[in-house]
Amino acid sequence: MAYKAVLGLSKITVGVLLAVPSFDPQATFARLSAEELREDPSDRLVALISRHLPALLHHRRPVPVGLLLFGLAKLVAAAPCGKARNGAATS
Repeated sequence: MAYKAVLGLSKITVGVLLAVPSFDPQATFARLSAEELREDPSDRLVALISRHLPALLHHRRPVPVGLLLFGLAKLVAAAPCGKARNGAATS
């Protein structure tokens, strides 16, 4: 269940970064994707994200809100599972 907590925290982090007006995710991603494509020119995930990133950034307000909500939901979902597993191991 730790992976759910990590995914939740990563969604919250990305949501906060997108909510900050001075952060330019398109320039940051362009730099990162150029480095990644230099290492692996046939990386389909980078190509897919590069293609759809401008459309996501067009909706700059709802995307961070959605990421924050989904991140919080993952953290809430991961918390009871970890408690139940720890309780079962100590009993």
